[in-house]
This record gives sequence, structure tokens and C-alpha cells, in this order.
Amino acid sequence: LSSGDAQLLFIAGNAQRDQRRWEAALTYYLRGYELAPDNDFLPGNAADMLNRLERHDEALPLSEVAISLDPDWLKWRRARIEALTHLGRATEAVTDADQAMARWPDSGPLHAERVNALIAASRYEEALAACDRLIALDPDYRSWALFSRGETYGHMKRHAESALAFRQASASYQQNGKP
Repeated sequence: LSSGDAQLLFIAGNAQRDQRRWEAALTYYLRGYELAPDNDFLPGNAADMLNRLERHDEALPLSEVAISLDPDWLKWRRARIEALTHLGRATEAVTDADQAMARWPDSGPLHAERVNALIAASRYEEALAACDRLIALDPDYRSWALFSRGETYGHMKRHAESALAFRQASASYQQNGKP
């Protein structure tokens, strides 16, 4: 942490992130950002860690800094969408997701953030359709999308369909070797 080399701090932050030590990773990224305020990876990864720590009010401005430094890096937009969703600004998050999807239509993680934003905005029918698109687009998200369908049906008070979607998600997780 005492290194004056932002790149080393970035690498150290990544090592902590890979071990799921979000606070430690955040500390390295923020220290690196102090040293290299023009490097988008430092505030962007700090925003990602803050979202993981559910400190969305702090993540939002850092995601915006990262976007301003590199508007072509999708991960920073996803961090912003996640922060907006959790800050009760789901309509804005959906708008951001829709704009990003015009540019990156094949990104499974972006589709997943859009589903979360749609659910938070109580746009349930759109969320269900978005889950279906995600399943078709990216098989790695099948279990997640089925689980999200269960949550969405639950919000809609369609309990039988919710239970079915959760059972499908469980079977998909088990088929893929996940608990």
C-alpha cells in the first residue's frame, strides 16, 4: 500500500479481488487512483468493489469518473447501472442499460444488469422477456436468468409460475455442477 506505483497497486488490488477481499482491493484501487487520476481502471474497479460492498452511493461517482476517462469500456457502464439500480434510480438505470445495449448487444453481463434494473423499476413483463433473451444469448446465464424469472413472477404475485421458475433454476444449477 505504500508503493508509489499505481500499476503495482492495481495488480495488488486485482489479487485481493480474486480472493474476494473486496475491502482490501478497494483500498489498493483508491490509493492507485490518487497516484494516477487519469487511469480509468482504478476508479472503475473501485466502483465495482463498492458495489460488491453495497456502498452504491460511493460507487456511482467513481463509475462516472471511469466512464469519463474511457467511455468505450463496458464494465464501467455496468457498474453505473448497478449503482443506479440499488440507489432507487431504476428508471435511469434501465435507460442507461438500453443505451449501452445499442452498442454492446451481445454482452451477457449487460443483459443481466438490465434485468435487475427492469425488476427494480417494476417493469416485470419486460424483465421476463429480457430473461428469455439472456437465456438465448448466453447459456452461461441460464440458471441466473431462470432464478430472476422466479423473482419476477413472485413480484407479480404469480406464485405457481414463480415456483416453477425456481425449480427450473435449481435443476439448471445442479446440472451445471453448482449448489
